[in-house]
Amino acid sequence: MTHTNKDLTKKRTEFKYGLSFTETIIAMVIFVASILFWNVVFRDFSTKTKIILVIISIILNGIAFLKWKGLRFYKWFYKMIVFLFSKKKYTSKETKSLIPYKNIIKDDVITLFNNKEYKYLKVIGFSGLDIWSENEEDIEKKLQSINYVLESVSLDYDIIKTNAKSDLYKNLEKLEEQINLKSKLNEIEINYYESLIKDIDKENSQVEIEKYYIVLRTKDLNALNFEADVLIDNIQNLGINAYILNKLEIIDFLAIVNNYKIDEEKLTKFLLQEEIDEKLKDKIVSVKRKFTFWEMLQSMFINFFYIHKVSKLHLTMINNFQELELFKKAYWKLTLLDMIKCKFDKTKLKQLQKENEAIKEQTWKEINAIQKEDFVYLNSVFYEEEFTIKSNYIKYKDNQYRTFLAINNLPLHLPKGYLKYFLTKYGNTYFKLSKMSESSTNDVIDYATQKTIEIEVNKKATINRRNDNYVNTLNEILKQVVDNDKYLYNFTAYVEIKGKSLKELRDRVREIKKEAFNNKIKIDVPVFSIQETILSTKLISNYYNENRKTILIDNFSDGWWFLQNSFNDYNNLFVGKGINDEYIFLDRFKKTPERTNANMFITGTSGAGKSTFAEKMILNDIANNRDVIVLDLQREYKQNGDLLGASILDFASKKNPLSINVLQVRDAFSENFDKEINNTTKINKHIDYLEKFFDLVFKGELSSTLMNYLKICLNKLYASKGYFDDKINLANIPNNKWVKIDDLIDVIDNYDFNNNQWEKINFQDKLKLLSHQLKQIFKTNNTLAILFNNYTNFDINSQYTIFDLHSIINTSESAEAHQDQIILFVVLNFLQDRISKNRQEKKQLSLFIGEAHFFVKSKNQKLFDFLFSTIKTARKYGLSVVMDTQNLSDFYREKDNANALLSNCDYSLFLRQKSSEIQDINEKLFSKNKELTETEKMFLERASVGQGILNIGSNLRYIISIHYNDYEQELLFKSKGEYI
Repeated sequence: MTHTNKDLTKKRTEFKYGLSFTETIIAMVIFVASILFWNVVFRDFSTKTKIILVIISIILNGIAFLKWKGLRFYKWFYKMIVFLFSKKKYTSKETKSLIPYKNIIKDDVITLFNNKEYKYLKVIGFSGLDIWSENEEDIEKKLQSINYVLESVSLDYDIIKTNAKSDLYKNLEKLEEQINLKSKLNEIEINYYESLIKDIDKENSQVEIEKYYIVLRTKDLNALNFEADVLIDNIQNLGINAYILNKLEIIDFLAIVNNYKIDEEKLTKFLLQEEIDEKLKDKIVSVKRKFTFWEMLQSMFINFFYIHKVSKLHLTMINNFQELELFKKAYWKLTLLDMIKCKFDKTKLKQLQKENEAIKEQTWKEINAIQKEDFVYLNSVFYEEEFTIKSNYIKYKDNQYRTFLAINNLPLHLPKGYLKYFLTKYGNTYFKLSKMSESSTNDVIDYATQKTIEIEVNKKATINRRNDNYVNTLNEILKQVVDNDKYLYNFTAYVEIKGKSLKELRDRVREIKKEAFNNKIKIDVPVFSIQETILSTKLISNYYNENRKTILIDNFSDGWWFLQNSFNDYNNLFVGKGINDEYIFLDRFKKTPERTNANMFITGTSGAGKSTFAEKMILNDIANNRDVIVLDLQREYKQNGDLLGASILDFASKKNPLSINVLQVRDAFSENFDKEINNTTKINKHIDYLEKFFDLVFKGELSSTLMNYLKICLNKLYASKGYFDDKINLANIPNNKWVKIDDLIDVIDNYDFNNNQWEKINFQDKLKLLSHQLKQIFKTNNTLAILFNNYTNFDINSQYTIFDLHSIINTSESAEAHQDQIILFVVLNFLQDRISKNRQEKKQLSLFIGEAHFFVKSKNQKLFDFLFSTIKTARKYGLSVVMDTQNLSDFYREKDNANALLSNCDYSLFLRQKSSEIQDINEKLFSKNKELTETEKMFLERASVGQGILNIGSNLRYIISIHYNDYEQELLFKSKGEYI
């Protein structure tokens, strides 16, 4: 999209050679004056000499109107004179006067000292987004989305880019905390911790990252908070991480963007003291009401004539009734009206004087107390080294050098991604955008309309030698503003450059200017205007308007080059690198408004790296003192489990067969887990679970009547043992004292119909048949009998437990899933008891489910529902469920199932996929506004082993290469025989 490369808010009528009306008049006056001067002063000279002198004068005057770097020489001369007589040297103490920041209120709002345009600032940090690696169609879609986000901001704002080394010290601190929690470390743990430290140190020392911020500016605090919240939502909908900076982050940010140093002593005092604004409010009368008309006139009079007295009260002006009352108390005088009222009662007059003098004295005591407390304003926290402003750079006392580049000329047709020429590695970059008011926009429309008509009428005019391009540009602006309701913006940009010597500084300036010039972008040092540029980069008003351009927001977003997208949860799980080499540190257990659970879904074709990444997370969970349970359906985790000291439960072992007594009442998930649950409720919930269990056992063919008899028998069995008595703690009953299915069969065999002959005639034989079927299933030497009709003979006490189900679960696609479902259903219930206890221990727990598609591969919904309820309730119990599968088709065969499952997984990793599956993934697993782009689809189809797309929360998406350090490769790859 084109633009005019001008500031269209400057209204001027151009004549010949691009001179404004004023400049043309001045030139003519100078021309006439020079002729008169030479004729009057040198009237005795020959005519020839006079003509030569006049010609010389005309040439000199003409030179004065020539342009250099976009500015006429007479203006350069004026700027030089102003610079020569301006203050150029600032001591460290004097630099305080250049710091406009007063305070930080509500932990995230910066207040400013007296500023006519703005009163509050709020800083939003955001990650980058690489749109240029997409295809053209996807790029245009992303640009439209960026346009919408930027144009939806109604406040003035700056976009700032800073450079920094990776700040991963918090990650190291968190790792140290976890190491200290370990009472004893084995060799594997020591080696693993050392490998993590090396990973973090390497990223911290070698990787330089760009950080991006948006600074909102306004006078209205409510508008600021509202706009910030909306902007964050809009940015996150782009798939970009965004957050509001807190107090400490703001202080670091202000130091970086302003080249400040931080006074640690003042910072400590600043952080400890109460907010100044809040403290002053306490000194003001608590009565709240609006001004009366008379009070409004009073306040206007005071603000105009007694503003010096107002400032002594720590107020900028009298704005409300409370402040007016404070002023009256502090500067109380007996009025003429008071004296007239008390004329005949001198005692009353004296009493009135005494009372008011007391109020006045008390008020000043409070005000003086505030003054004596020596408040630390935000500007006191910062300081700068002594510096001297030269014509085109700044020299600091420690021999550091600093300068700025500002826009001179931009090409009418801006190239895509052109902002990269402003984003250098030598300093910060500042983009200032302010939306034009309606009146200014109307003026621009009038100007553009008039100018296009003027050029069309007079094709030979020398107003602009690129008339056709200029007319086309003006017409496009008119179309966008008038027809498409687009907004116009005032746009300025500054590039900061730092150097350790003057030569280095100049070399860097030449390098940046040359690269920009090669792309038809002219940026120059603002000679004689360095001080105005410094002030303009302090996030408030723009004091250097000579580089201002009038643009549409499309012109800015087309230059998008905010690409780096690092993600850091300040933990030690180094997931991998993004497409621009950004690091990604992920903590599944971290809770934010956008991330409400710790569940994860991993999918990919066979050999894409699913189980290896799962093992990487298991290793990290153990290192971070989390308990880990794995449901291993294909014996993928056993070998590393042995290395890591896992408790491996082999359910196919004939030497030590394992059993889970299904009739043993266990804790189950509850919505009201904070309330005390009595035994009756626990038993009834367990009977509900047994109803589903027996329904699976009988393949749904057991009649509702017989199921009711079964539940009656269960109630009788539990009652006969006294389990309903709340004096008995069910959790303390030993495993070998619980009833079993054998006992249930005995109750059925001895069922008492209570002399109800009709019931006996109709159901006695059916109950006998039910008993016979239960004996066939649970009293013969088959898998279900061994597993579920014995006392529970194991518990989960180890930090790392693997359920080895490989030999009892048939994972082939053609296998009958009936028995598998029963086993997995019981195992999940058994795990719910362990997970429920985890909440009492307040410890994080991870449940890894390998080949999770086997939970849903049959038409029976019960197992899926049970899995879903576990995942849905997991967050309340400190649980993270991590599932991996290569057969996504089993999940999204029923779209509701897939959506229900994934909507409760805030994290997902998609590794290499079959081309036939990618479209189904897009349609059934992603919402309309978060569908995979064509580029992402192609990437998934062609991804190498260990490459994939990581989704974090509902908005963030990263194309990544998973990172495995040397020790992880030795530990994890070895178990597979080769890489992944």
